[in-house]
Amino acid sequence: MTENLTRNLEPVDDAESEPVAQGRNVIAVIGIDAYTRWPKLNNAVSDALGVQKLFIEKLGFVMPLPPLLNADATADKIMALVTDQLPQVLQPDDNLVLFFAGHGHTRINKVALREIESGYLVPVDAQLENWADKLSTDYFLENVSQLPARHVLLVIDACKSGFALSGMSVHRSAVTYQEKLARNVSRQVITSARRNEDALDSGPIPKHSLFTGTLIEGLNWGAADLDRNGLVTSYELGLYLQQRVGQASDSKQTPDFGSFNLDERGELVISLRDDTFDAVKARGFAAMLNHDAAKLQELVKQLLLLRPTAAETVYLGFRLKFMQGAYDEAMELVAQLNNMPFDDGVIPLTKAEVDALLVQLGYWKQLLQIPPTTLPLRVELQVESLMQQFETAPLAAFSGGEAYQIGNGAVARYRVENTSAARAHLYFLTITPHGRMVVGPLLEGDEARIEGLAPGAVGFGQRFQINGLPSIVENRILYSPERVSELLFPAMVAARAPNLWLGVNVPTRDPSKIAALQMQPLFYQIVSHDLTLPADAEAIRNAYSRLILTVENMDIILPKNWGDTDATVLA
Repeated sequence: MTENLTRNLEPVDDAESEPVAQGRNVIAVIGIDAYTRWPKLNNAVSDALGVQKLFIEKLGFVMPLPPLLNADATADKIMALVTDQLPQVLQPDDNLVLFFAGHGHTRINKVALREIESGYLVPVDAQLENWADKLSTDYFLENVSQLPARHVLLVIDACKSGFALSGMSVHRSAVTYQEKLARNVSRQVITSARRNEDALDSGPIPKHSLFTGTLIEGLNWGAADLDRNGLVTSYELGLYLQQRVGQASDSKQTPDFGSFNLDERGELVISLRDDTFDAVKARGFAAMLNHDAAKLQELVKQLLLLRPTAAETVYLGFRLKFMQGAYDEAMELVAQLNNMPFDDGVIPLTKAEVDALLVQLGYWKQLLQIPPTTLPLRVELQVESLMQQFETAPLAAFSGGEAYQIGNGAVARYRVENTSAARAHLYFLTITPHGRMVVGPLLEGDEARIEGLAPGAVGFGQRFQINGLPSIVENRILYSPERVSELLFPAMVAARAPNLWLGVNVPTRDPSKIAALQMQPLFYQIVSHDLTLPADAEAIRNAYSRLILTVENMDIILPKNWGDTDATVLA
C-alpha cells in the first residue's frame, strides 16, 4: 500500500420506535498508523479518536476502557481487549460498538483445484509475511460474538475488510424494533471495503479516511437516518455507507455489512436524539473540561429537567457553581453528593474524594472568595524545550479568556518578576478540571519561600509535569507582602467529622492574613495530538488522579488515593 494510502446484507424493513429500557451504550476503538513493518498510515488513529469523540460526546456512549492506539495495538493487547477486558465491563443488556482502523490482509490457499481465502487484521507488531503475527478474522469474530453484550456492532476500516463477511449470514426477516430489543441478540459487522478492494486512507473530510469520514458525517448530521425518525439501525448505517462511499469512490471501494456468529436477527439502534440524559451528560463533562461555564450552564439546565437527582446532575451543578464563584451553593451540592449513594465511575470523584472535597471547600472558602486582580508582578508560564531550555508558552483564547498552550507530558514552571517595592510571598491554588484542589508555595528555594521574593528579583516555581486530558486547568496565583504560614505549610486534618467543613475541629488560621492576599488567575490548556476528550467519568478521574509538581524527586502533592484515609490533606 502506497500513497494514495489505502486500507485494505439483506435490508430489514423495520418498524422502528423509541427504544425501551436497555443497558448502556459502550464504545471501544482501535487505531494504528505507526506500523513497524507494514506501510504507515496517516489517518487510522485520527479515525479511531474521531469515532470515539462522536459516539461519546454526541451519541451518549460511554468508554470504560482506553483506546488501543499505535504501539498499544499489538495482537496480544487487541485480543486481551476482547477476551479479558470487555467481558469484565460489559453487562448483558449493553450495546457495544467496536471500531478498528488499520491494515487488513487476505491469504489465498490452494486446496486441490480450489482457492480458499482467509482474512486477517494486521496488528502494529505484525511481520509482513508471517501469518502467525496477524489476527484471523474468523477467530476474532468468534471471540467478539461471545462478548456478554446483547448487541454488538463491529466496524472495520481496513483494506479487503469484506473478508469479515465470509461465510456469514446476510439474510434477515423483518421484525419490529421493540421485539428485537427485548429478545433478540445481534452480532453485526460493517466493513469499509469488499474482500477484493482497497480502502482509501484519506477522503474529503480532513484527517479521516473516506469510509470513517462518511460514517462520522452521517451520524453527526443525521444523513445516515434514512427514514428520518431520529434512530439509526446498524442496517441503515451499513446501507448509507455502502451507497455514499461507493458513489464517492466511483465504485472502487464498496462497504459491506451483515451478521456473524450467534446473531439472532436483532438490531443495534443508535439514537440521534441528542437530548438523552447520557448524551447531555457527556457534553456536560466536555464543557467542564473546557472550562466553558456558559455551555455547562445550559447543559445543567437540561440535566435538571431530565434527572434532577442523578449524581451526575448534582456533580456537574457543583462544578458550574464553582466556576461561577458561588461557593456556598457549590458546598451545598457537594454535601448533597456526600449523602447520595452512587457507584465509583458514575462521576469523576469517588465517595471518599467527595467527602474530602467537602472538608477542603469549607476550610479554604475564604481563600476561594478572593476576587481576581492584577498583581504587582510579571508572571508567566514557561515550558521546557527539546534543548532543555525554558521558554514562555504560547497563549491562545478560550471561552474564559486566555490560556497558555502546553503539550501533555511537557515540563513547565512559573517565572515571576517582582515589580513591587515590597517583598512578595507567593502561593498557588490549582483547581483540576474535575474539581480537586491543591494549595502550596509557588517559588522553589527556602529563602524565597520564607523571606519572600525581593523587589526587582526574578524567581522560579517548581518544575512540574503536565499530565491530563486535553482540558483547561485553572490556577490562582496568590500574593502577599507578608508570609502566610497556612499556605506555606498547608494544614492536615487527622480526623473528619460530619460538620468539619462548617468549622468543627478545623485547624486554626489567621483570617486577617488570608484577607490580605491578592489573587490573579492563570490558565493553561493541555494540548495533545494523541488524545481526544473522552467525556467519561472514570477516564476523567484516572487522568487527574496524580498531580506531579516536582520533576526531580517526583513529589506527589495530590495522591491517587486522596481522601481514602482518615487523614485529609487540606491542600
